[in-house]
Amino acid sequence: MAITWPTNVCWMPQPGTFTETPVPSKATYPVEAGPAKNRARTTALCFNNEWTIVLDNVSRQALLDFYRNDLKNGTLSWEKAHPYDGDVRSWQFADEPQFAAYSPKKFTAKLSLMQLP
Repeated sequence: MAITWPTNVCWMPQPGTFTETPVPSKATYPVEAGPAKNRARTTALCFNNEWTIVLDNVSRQALLDFYRNDLKNGTLSWEKAHPYDGDVRSWQFADEPQFAAYSPKKFTAKLSLMQLP
C-alpha cells in the first residue's frame, strides 16, 4: 500500500519560506602531482527542501501521526506532487518536523525534506 500525505495537512509553503538546494555529489581525490581530481559520486540528483506550513491542532496531530506511524519515525518515503512545478516526486524527511506556536490555536511546522531520485 502506497503511503500518502495526510489530506488534512497543508502541503503548500507559506510565502517566503521555500528553499530548494541540490545535494552535493562531488567526490574529490588527491593525486601525487597536480590538482585534485573531481568526479560525480552519482548521476541521480537529489534536493534538500525546507519550508513552513501553518496547522491547526487537528492537522498538527495528523502530521505527527503520519511521521511517527506511517513513515516509521521518518524512515520511509512517500510520493507527492512538488508544491510548485506539480511533478510527482518521492520525498523523505531529512529531519523531524519542528513546531512553533503561531497563534492561540495555530502552529507552524518547518518541514525539512529530501527529494529522492
